Amino acid sequence: MRAASRAAAALGVLVAFHLFCLATIAGLLAVDAVALNRGPLFALTLILVVPVVTLLTAGLVVLASDTGPERTGVAIGRAEQDGLWALVDRVAAQLGARVPDELRLVPGTALTLGERGPICGLLPGRQTLHIGLAELAGLGSAELAAVVAGQLGRFGGRQARLAGATYRTSQSVRRGIDRLSRQRVLARTIAIPLAWLARRYDRLAGPVCRDRERATERIAAHLTGPDAATRALAAGPALGQVWAQLVDRHLDPGRRSGFLPRRPVAGFLAVQADLARTEESVPVRTARRATALLREPDTAFLAVLADWAAGPGEPVLLEWPDFAHAAMRAELLRTVTPLLDSAAALTGATGTPQQVLDLLAADRLTELGAPFAGTAPGAGPRARRELARSAVRRQLGGLALVLLTDIGAARWPLSWAPPAELVVDQPFHDWLAPLLDSAVADGGDLVGLRTLLEEAGARLSVRPTARESATPVRKGPHPHGIR
Repeated sequence: MRAASRAAAALGVLVAFHLFCLATIAGLLAVDAVALNRGPLFALTLILVVPVVTLLTAGLVVLASDTGPERTGVAIGRAEQDGLWALVDRVAAQLGARVPDELRLVPGTALTLGERGPICGLLPGRQTLHIGLAELAGLGSAELAAVVAGQLGRFGGRQARLAGATYRTSQSVRRGIDRLSRQRVLARTIAIPLAWLARRYDRLAGPVCRDRERATERIAAHLTGPDAATRALAAGPALGQVWAQLVDRHLDPGRRSGFLPRRPVAGFLAVQADLARTEESVPVRTARRATALLREPDTAFLAVLADWAAGPGEPVLLEWPDFAHAAMRAELLRTVTPLLDSAAALTGATGTPQQVLDLLAADRLTELGAPFAGTAPGAGPRARRELARSAVRRQLGGLALVLLTDIGAARWPLSWAPPAELVVDQPFHDWLAPLLDSAVADGGDLVGLRTLLEEAGARLSVRPTARESATPVRKGPHPHGIR
């Protein structure tokens, strides 16, 4: 079967399904109307027909009312980012395809075109093109144009209106069946016609959609050049790897506590360059990057990251060295929060470092560590104390390091690939461990640890917070030209 004939048959199946459902509803209502003057027969049909008609209508509405793919990220208008819109306009004109109604920048590596069309996509709807930040930072303009062409071409062009409509309806039908599957009563009500639709439509539309995807790859290569299309296709997994490392090791720890880097694009390029030295699959772009299409790329990226973080209040913007330090400090503080919370519960106060030390001096080690130390089955008092000692020692050490970072005696240097390691100044580096051991020992001495922290200038009477202004990182040269 020719592609055009198969596409027409697939659309015909979809239309026939809707007509069949509507005819069934109309037939049931007609039976109900005939029985209207038949007394008891009418009552029986009313009991049987009305629920079926209601559920069948609801199921058809849920299937046909496509809300489209989830709209995420930040919308960008033509006035604010005319360069990016110009590239999309140019690609659409070359393809003879529709220009998307909306562009949205999203975190990650996604570059997808979604359309929300009524009646399972049989009628055109609103198109939204999602462009991932990783594509903008890691691809050149030609490669980005190739990926955009691949997306726009799937939904039709000068010589593929019918195939594009089939692709659109196929996406819509899949989303509709997925929505129905989450509503079991509706799914069971139209299970038979729905199963028929799924089988017939996949048999006809599947080859059309696959052919359309292959055709758009050839069209993209023709419009932007085979080299650009090949590079764009090969860069996808590598960009995903770069973005994952940037998020996992840098962005996530900071954004959880309300921090964002002032120059996110520079961070992405630094991670990409660092990975390229060890991973052959990670290329480093030297040609014109797609970020050149944006006005103030860092501002555009920050708008997306701030929306993604969605934390309380406005995020604090820091240069990369200060951001890395603040993010790691916030993560360390998060790990010692149980110790501070336990001190707060035992004292009825805020839970300050001073109160933690006072509880240890009062020999309340077991009580202090009980909420987070865990218990072994059948553990006696001695075993519970040893479990508490180990847990309190670990968290007390973390709390001491937080206090040292706040006075500038410890810091995390910026490191792109391996996890950053905390650097502790002398004499704290050598003295801290034995003083911590002494603090949690039976009949231990708290004077040494307390004196060390107080004479260094640590604020023992104030509970540390994630957004507390820490001492700036010592300035100096940093990798990849970032200072």
